[in-house]
Amino acid sequence: AIGEPVRLEWYNPQGERIVASKRMALHTETSRSRLIIYNAIIEDAGIYRCQATDASGHTEEASVVLEIYRKLDR
Repeated sequence: AIGEPVRLEWYNPQGERIVASKRMALHTETSRSRLIIYNAIIEDAGIYRCQATDASGHTEEASVVLEIYRKLDR
């Protein structure tokens, strides 16, 4: 976002806002934000969005595709 964002929010593939939990951590520093998913499972795969909003209400988004592969036993 232009300038310093006043709000950074993450959304899961279903479009729901993510809140910190035992499985998901949100780390935000000034204009950077990081979503950490612990022990990710196949159901966590999809497109995650980070939305930044500045003081004037202008928003910008970035998307991240999370792919999860199952380890094949041989």
